[in-house]
Amino acid sequence: MLSGLRLDEACQLYKEDIKEVEGIWCLDVNDSKDKKLKNLSSKRLVPVHPKLIDMGLIEYVQKCKTERLWPNLKWCKINGYSNSLGKWYQRFNRQHITDDPFKTFHSLRHAFADSLKQQGIQKELIAELMGHSQESITMGRYGKRYMPEVLLEVVKKLDYGGW
Repeated sequence: MLSGLRLDEACQLYKEDIKEVEGIWCLDVNDSKDKKLKNLSSKRLVPVHPKLIDMGLIEYVQKCKTERLWPNLKWCKINGYSNSLGKWYQRFNRQHITDDPFKTFHSLRHAFADSLKQQGIQKELIAELMGHSQESITMGRYGKRYMPEVLLEVVKKLDYGGW
């Protein structure tokens, strides 16, 4: 809900994918090593939400003894690294959150997009954060990626209350 990442994008992160770019902590979504991307526009930088920094994400990364960020997740031919977490989340969600079969882990990604949309954030900014292609020639071909500081200001607008 704070990054807009797909489940597999989050599960396949390496420590080196959490990096400072122009003084801003970012998630580097890429296809290096054994990682895969859904499409070309999925390759992107997503600023780390300040709440995740406050909760200790950067300290966790710095103390992590393994190359992979989530070493307990094992690769599976079906769904890559996200297979076991996806199944766990589905059970947890049904038991503790909702019995609505349409509410899945992917619903968090929908909440990310909808929260920004309801605040009037430009669709191009939301699309870039989510790894969606820019449909127009102007933005898709000629426009450069948004700078991390611009994207951070957008990410900071995510506030679901209760924290």
